[in-house]
Amino acid sequence: MRAFDATHIREPGRTGSLWRLHYSITLPALGCDFFNLTAMKGKGTGESLKQFPIRSDDYILVDRGYATTLGIQHVEASGGYVTVRVNTGALQFETKPGQSFDLLAFVELIKQAGKAGG
Repeated sequence: MRAFDATHIREPGRTGSLWRLHYSITLPALGCDFFNLTAMKGKGTGESLKQFPIRSDDYILVDRGYATTLGIQHVEASGGYVTVRVNTGALQFETKPGQSFDLLAFVELIKQAGKAGG
């Protein structure tokens, strides 16, 4: 299991450069197994699952900044699995192509802890 995140790094001083550090840690060991330093702005610099190499059977845990269709497809295409905190403004759900799925209405049906559905 791996957890991904990113943070900003600023060089000291008034004119210090600003960078983004993308990193991955293994769980439960908390060992860093990947990092990449990018600029803060420009193509290919934002928080994305595509920043990370994915191995077959990787289990990835990420926050809502990584909740994008393209990022999740990157993990799936590499043979990995992802658990992401949902950002409903960026990630749209469908029951089949073109048919919207109301996630909030579905979750409200769950009345007991440990249940997977209503």
